[in-house]
Amino acid sequence: MKKQHLFLVVVLFASIVSTISFSQGSKSTAKYTFYSTIEDNYLVGLKSDNLGLRMSCAYFLGELKSPKAVIPLMKILNSEKHEGARIMAAWSLIKIGDPRGIHLVKQHSDFCKDCSVQSMCAFFYYHYVLSSEGKVSLN
Repeated sequence: MKKQHLFLVVVLFASIVSTISFSQGSKSTAKYTFYSTIEDNYLVGLKSDNLGLRMSCAYFLGELKSPKAVIPLMKILNSEKHEGARIMAAWSLIKIGDPRGIHLVKQHSDFCKDCSVQSMCAFFYYHYVLSSEGKVSLN
């Protein structure tokens, strides 16, 4: 009787362990959910009062090439008072590569009244043009 109980416990334990260890969930769905959560947190950080947080979120949204970030980054480039944040938004827009953001960076490279923002936007835009022609790499 004890051998039967022991055998039953061992079989039950083996089936539980094999089910847990070999279960195949949708890894791409989990990865997308994780990416989406990160992207949403960075988008919330763009609205913060903390300048360093806004600049950091703008940088990482550019690294992620987030299409959701184009409009908020364009708003930062147009209306931010701190020139460093505007330059970071321009760089992120170039990294994302959306035509709306590229056009805005080009406009700022031609018509921006802030000299440092204008020169950096010109640098980013012409670097983008060279990279799209295959002459240099953006990374």
